[in-house]
Amino acid sequence: MLLNMDRNTLWGSAAGMVFETSDSWDVKDRLTWVEESSRGAAGEALNAVAGEGAGLGVFDPVTWKRMAPLALKLPDGKVLSGIACEAVDANRVLCNPSLQPCGVTALPLADGAAVLPESVPLPDVIETQFYTARIDAKTGALTNLKLKGGAELLRGPANVVFAEKVNRQAGDPGDFIAVRSDRKSVGTSSDGPSRITVTRGPISTTVTTESEFYGGKVCRRVMRFYETSPRIDCEVDLEDIPDKTVVVVEFPLAGRLTKAIRGIPYGFSEADLENPAEVAPWLPDIVPAIQWSDSMTLAGGLAILDKGLTGRELHDSTPILYLMNATDYYRAYPNTWLSGVGKHHFEYALVPHSGNAADSGLPRLAWEFNMLPVVGLAKEDTRTKSFVETSDRLIVEAMRREGSDLELRLADWTGKPEGKATVTVNLPHQAAAFTDMNGQNAQPLTGGPAYEITVRPQQIVTLRLKTAGAVPAIEPRTKWDDLVPEQKRAALNRFVNRKGHPPHGDTAPLPDDAESAVNLGKPAKASNVYHNDPAWSPGMATDANPNTRWATDDDVRECWIEVDLGAPVEIRRAFLSEGWDRVQAYELQYDKDGAWTTFYKGGRIGKGSTVTFPPVTVQRVRLHVLEATGGPTIWEFLLFKEGK
Repeated sequence: MLLNMDRNTLWGSAAGMVFETSDSWDVKDRLTWVEESSRGAAGEALNAVAGEGAGLGVFDPVTWKRMAPLALKLPDGKVLSGIACEAVDANRVLCNPSLQPCGVTALPLADGAAVLPESVPLPDVIETQFYTARIDAKTGALTNLKLKGGAELLRGPANVVFAEKVNRQAGDPGDFIAVRSDRKSVGTSSDGPSRITVTRGPISTTVTTESEFYGGKVCRRVMRFYETSPRIDCEVDLEDIPDKTVVVVEFPLAGRLTKAIRGIPYGFSEADLENPAEVAPWLPDIVPAIQWSDSMTLAGGLAILDKGLTGRELHDSTPILYLMNATDYYRAYPNTWLSGVGKHHFEYALVPHSGNAADSGLPRLAWEFNMLPVVGLAKEDTRTKSFVETSDRLIVEAMRREGSDLELRLADWTGKPEGKATVTVNLPHQAAAFTDMNGQNAQPLTGGPAYEITVRPQQIVTLRLKTAGAVPAIEPRTKWDDLVPEQKRAALNRFVNRKGHPPHGDTAPLPDDAESAVNLGKPAKASNVYHNDPAWSPGMATDANPNTRWATDDDVRECWIEVDLGAPVEIRRAFLSEGWDRVQAYELQYDKDGAWTTFYKGGRIGKGSTVTFPPVTVQRVRLHVLEATGGPTIWEFLLFKEGK
């Protein structure tokens, strides 16, 4: 379960497929389980190595000496002894301890409180050893970013949050976001008065800006600048973003773009914009990036690191980071996870640099930004140790036990020509081999614990180390029940003849004589169709197919669906079925001499409702929804001659 995650949750707009439901095991349940299980296993492992005591045990998963400051949660009333600690909030402190690469470090604690940053006026220039930056005193935008000894990177206000609406929607907004040129701005974080506060502490200078945003709530932006790291950490907090709103943050760059790079699993994709023959086809569109992207001009580069914000776009020379695609409904299903309702927190970072991505260490900085240490109480005399350390061009992406082997999966992140790299493994083992990705074709390695290997640009490297003991063989899981919340287990083994992302409406079974419905396949029309998409056309409610439905736009409260039987037919019964119990009142009507005449009145329809009425001869019939709590979605509207 930890290794086999649906890739749709990682890539671009496919995240619009994420759903929540109260009675089936949904994607959020699965991701929550993975997160909690991973955290629990890591905590137990740290405890096994470091024990429990009065010190702080820190396991850092990165396989090099961490470069940037990090935020740690410390016990109440404690600080790291001999290490500067700056208060971030009530739970975390900023610090920059020396941690062992992919290892455990024991840090002594002392009584005390972290340093509270002092409030200071907004400086004219924020200067670090890497760059100088200026903040607009009225809007809080980043207006200038200049490398030390270099040129200006920006041509306009950056880190501005935009709310945008699509001019012309193709398909469901949960699946497809129109590119920047097909959207219009409806608001920015710079539109109204802004409240700017600045604090300075031993680790950082922090600028916080609050302003009213589209939808009427506050947009809060944080930029944190470090003297000892080129990384600029950013946070954005939003609340109650209106439906079908795309929210992005942009960074207009000075000069012509020369190169664009985006992180992908185990590597990166690079486009040389000065060579038209090499321009990647993904550049004109919104594309997914894993952990980082980089845009280079003649003046330098600006990398964007992210925590789960995969969407990127280059609009002229402006890199765009997608924060959210507020979608209250996905294919007419309630979509509370990606809805704009409620509070939303986003984190990303900027890295201005003069060299290329490899020389600037961008992939490693991105890895650090995402891979936070595991922290827990530990014995102060715990021996500090590194388990795995790699030379500059390698990142360990995964590590696991299989039988008597310890497997390390590494990747060259530099893209440099073939060369030597070193992996040091300080875990007990008897032999080491370089293998293919399936653990086959082993090439024995000599030496140890440091092993020198030859790697090609962006090569995925697999090392297998033989240990003295073996772990139990992995047993295939034959049921998921113990992983599923108890209230959702009933639906786990209920099988239906449907495809797609559940919940699928949970409709009642069709009548046994559904195929005899007099309006089956007859021409149908409706007052509204969801996004004017034929997939939700009115004919989908008159086909006796439990997998299709007529759906309406989210803001519809009154609507109708009409069917023409082609000739007068006497009917006595109707079968109606809807999703999510939205219809509160409806009428069945027929065309009598050019006027719609009601022959049946009803209230709620629910999962399935069979209604009978005195015989009525009709040709054009409609279901008229008079009142609904949301956009009505009708699975079936079937008419029958027989009353039972």
